[in-house]
Amino acid sequence: MAAQAAALVVLVVIALAQVITGHADGVTQALTEAALVLVFAACAAALAWALLHGKAVARTPTLVWNALLLPVGASMVSGGATVVGVVVLVCAIATLLAALLVPRADLD
Repeated sequence: MAAQAAALVVLVVIALAQVITGHADGVTQALTEAALVLVFAACAAALAWALLHGKAVARTPTLVWNALLLPVGASMVSGGATVVGVVVLVCAIATLLAALLVPRADLD
């Protein structure tokens, strides 16, 4: 999850750089995209922190987040962005496996 958070922060920086340099197609769209991706980055960072500290509460959101990344990565591979798609798939699978090692929350 930490690698995913870092990648999302890089996307935010790219979007903001496009706005600053005047290369963004629409300033409002680029800023809105940057804000939304920054929220996702913060969520991914929070999940990474919780996983690293063995917090069971992070298990389910991490599993769902990364399960949703599987078709995204597969779509990227089939759409021609093979390298990026494979990286997304590897990160998603590795994070899914790591999340499965976190014990379930004891609700009793």
